Amino acid sequence: MQNINSSEEKSSNKLAPNLRALDMLCLFLAPLAGGASNYMALFFSSSLHWSTNKIGILLAIMSIAIGIAQIPAGVLIDKSSHLKRITMIALSLLILGWLSILIYPVFYTAIVAQVLIGATCALFMPAVASITLGLVGFKNFDVRLGRNGVFSHAGNCLTAMFVAFCLGMSGSWSVLLLFIVFAFFAIIATSRIDRDCIDYNYLHTRTANHTGVHPLLGGFASLLKSKTSVFFTIAALLYTFADASMLPLMVQRIASIDSKSSNVHVPIALFLTEMVMIPVCYAAGKRAKFGRKPLLIISYLFLLIRGFSFTFTSDPNMLVALQVLDGISAGIFGLMLTLVISDLSVDTGRFNATLTTMGMFFTLTNGVSNLIFGFATGKFGYPVAFSTMAVCAAIGGIIIWTLVPETVKKNLILVPGMEV
Repeated sequence: MQNINSSEEKSSNKLAPNLRALDMLCLFLAPLAGGASNYMALFFSSSLHWSTNKIGILLAIMSIAIGIAQIPAGVLIDKSSHLKRITMIALSLLILGWLSILIYPVFYTAIVAQVLIGATCALFMPAVASITLGLVGFKNFDVRLGRNGVFSHAGNCLTAMFVAFCLGMSGSWSVLLLFIVFAFFAIIATSRIDRDCIDYNYLHTRTANHTGVHPLLGGFASLLKSKTSVFFTIAALLYTFADASMLPLMVQRIASIDSKSSNVHVPIALFLTEMVMIPVCYAAGKRAKFGRKPLLIISYLFLLIRGFSFTFTSDPNMLVALQVLDGISAGIFGLMLTLVISDLSVDTGRFNATLTTMGMFFTLTNGVSNLIFGFATGKFGYPVAFSTMAVCAAIGGIIIWTLVPETVKKNLILVPGMEV
């Protein structure tokens, strides 16, 4: 017994530095993982003074690039035993894309850069998920996922504070330099994860395709295998369609009212959102073991309220205050999404395939949302766009409430007090 305890303690001591390095990777990667679309919208609007149509096109191009690359990225991650190297190369390409926009800020250069950034960002979600799963295992994944979320939102808070400083001192162009610095720190954090502590044999077994379905189609098969997965996918896409353009359009609305005040209001709004997400993510992670469905309904409800609230006000201070609702809604939904997918795929061996397929749907929906609502705002105005988003959120919430049963698995409930 003493030898067993000693072995477990030694293993825990060996794992701890890697988990701290993973904490730092989540901290610095969080504001970069989606191509920093909200801040890029501010840069294109405030520094380059491009129209909402142009900005919508650029954001859509990046989202489409992420979507197209999502499943191949997931397959690459599933089959690779070089997760560290892939992550570090992807971060380097991200730096290259931002540097090209800074050096030559014209529309066509931005298009090429957005394609590169989007294709690169597709690697981050499956890479971090696989590193996490390889370090702690599937049963401990829920607990560690909540911790990842806490550090990710803390990273976004840190980013918002630095962005506020950069905007006050130099303007929105300096925000891109900040992202480049964060990418360097993320590379350092990745390099400190010990490759030998990632259980690739276990990881490849959990993500293997056991039914003969081609890897590129395995995620589709998982999402279509039951009514529950189909209805959940539809509801999740409605959430993304409603949510994806809401913050970028709010940023542009504040900038259109007063471009100088946007340098203050936008960082405050993003900081407030992430500050709220930290306790929300922690509390939702603790509550999730008792049921995913009630928390999902709450996330849709707060998105609905936020959309309708944006419809009836153009006051920058009020728009910023309403971002509290985004912190609650997105904080819950982001965590529940991965947990529901883990519930649906735990018996299929297609966790990463399903996650990246859903990610592809999300990023394509994100691009379509930015494109449609960008043009809709230019033609009909902000109130019509925001109210339409609210209606989409309401439909998604009704689908979850009436057509999606509880997905929590008894065999995934963790022992209270388990620390990872």
